[in-house]
Amino acid sequence: MKKLFVFLFCAFSCSLAYATEPTIGKPAPDFTLSGLLQAPANAPTKLSGLRGNIVVIDFWATWCGACRPALNSLSALSEKFVNKPVRFLAISSEKRDRIERFLQSNPNKLWTGIDSNSQAFNQYQVGPLPHTVVVDQSGTLIAITDAEEMTEERINALLTGKEVTFKRKLTITANEIIAKEFKNVDSTALPSIVFKPCQSATGMSRGDGKRRFTAVMGITNFICSIYQIPYLRLIDSLQSGQQYYMDIFLPQPDAKTLHTVMKNVVESSLNLDVRVEKRTKLVDVLQRKSGVQELLPSSAPKPSFSFQGENLIAIKQPMTELLSYLNGVRNSKVPIIDETGLKGEYDLSMSWEGGKKEDLDKALAKLGLELVSAEREIDMYVLKQKSN
Repeated sequence: MKKLFVFLFCAFSCSLAYATEPTIGKPAPDFTLSGLLQAPANAPTKLSGLRGNIVVIDFWATWCGACRPALNSLSALSEKFVNKPVRFLAISSEKRDRIERFLQSNPNKLWTGIDSNSQAFNQYQVGPLPHTVVVDQSGTLIAITDAEEMTEERINALLTGKEVTFKRKLTITANEIIAKEFKNVDSTALPSIVFKPCQSATGMSRGDGKRRFTAVMGITNFICSIYQIPYLRLIDSLQSGQQYYMDIFLPQPDAKTLHTVMKNVVESSLNLDVRVEKRTKLVDVLQRKSGVQELLPSSAPKPSFSFQGENLIAIKQPMTELLSYLNGVRNSKVPIIDETGLKGEYDLSMSWEGGKKEDLDKALAKLGLELVSAEREIDMYVLKQKSN
């Protein structure tokens, strides 16, 4: 069986110790940014310098896929308050040149703060990204939330002095949930199967593909993992935001049994019906690039696979791993299918600027590959609730 892929949703965990926890209803922790982009020359770099304004702060990173729609949403919202005492501030702790390159290919209207020493990130104990906080005109922290909670109506209400309630951002991570649940597993009484609802700010999965699989994620991602497909090939009629914790631990390593148990647990527990339908779709075809040296099989002694955003290091891996990575991290609405014909294991390391097609094309060309837009009849997976 193909190994179970690890689905990483835009998450970033801080393990530093903090002196003071930011508290809603208390003065917002102050900070000074290393620099500001897309702001007036005299714009203050200190948060307290914006006193008298409602300040919406969004913590983000260029490698965070979920941060992009949040930035776009807040950018559109900011244009409705151009002449009002409201400031939208997007803060990243990455290097200035990386942020500038990102903004060139992903433009927005937000003041963009450079937090090179992570002072702001530390003051607000930022964990999973994106992370949004709101400070009122008096300098009081009034929300630790998500970008989708920010609306024109809510900001207008704040401007008139009305009390506004924001949904509190989840701060518990998948790692924390798994660490807690692992303590309850009795490895002397196998098999052990746990599947139950949970709430987490992040999602993840891990396992050896033969004896154990552990995950915190939503229905869509479980189905994608079971059927080894990118989410772009799933038609999900449920649109459920509920997450689940799963831990399957078998007494003996058996990849086929592990996969079957995982599939049966998810589909029977949630009464799901998954049907495969042929549909003609616009896709990007991954193929070998003519005139470029062909990708050679790996001579590495053992396989390894890791990535962070647009930086991939995959050693001694099949093309399915590259396909899974590109389908997961690329900012596109069309799936990628493999027509390279390459069946071996390869070294697939690459680095490219997120959202910038020309950079991705150059990175793939170094591997002797290219993406070509075309129509293909492909399998689409239709997810529905079974009728009783």
